[in-house]
Amino acid sequence: MPDGHILWTHVTSPFITSDIYDQIIEKYLDKLEGFDCLMTVTKLKKFIWKDSEPVNYNRNLEKWPKTQTIEPLWEVNSGVFLTKKYIYQNNNDRIGDKPYLFELSDEIAFDIDWLPDYKIAEAIYFSMHGMSELSKNYNKSHLKN
Repeated sequence: MPDGHILWTHVTSPFITSDIYDQIIEKYLDKLEGFDCLMTVTKLKKFIWKDSEPVNYNRNLEKWPKTQTIEPLWEVNSGVFLTKKYIYQNNNDRIGDKPYLFELSDEIAFDIDWLPDYKIAEAIYFSMHGMSELSKNYNKSHLKN
């Protein structure tokens, strides 16, 4: 492959559309000065613990803060990794040393790893397209005939 940029994505992220890819590429090109790569992330504002203590809040200050005020953590959702070829070669990785975190909503970033994920994705898809379970089953029965 010639020198250039590589966009790495997974087929298990079915809700990332071409419009979202366009936004990601535009943001990446805009941020090239201050960052060496882009990766998509999902915001976590939940009570995260490791072993016997919280990770993202201080119980000495507030035992149960509002989730809206918790400092966010960023989950790498593996929707998109975008960087130059030389980062792959030099770092032996798909991200560089200073990634730009491009936030995707939970729905868009939804990742299918297991059969239950597929069933949830299917429900999300039908909901997004205004299709009910009844019409889905109707269409399936007609496809068999």
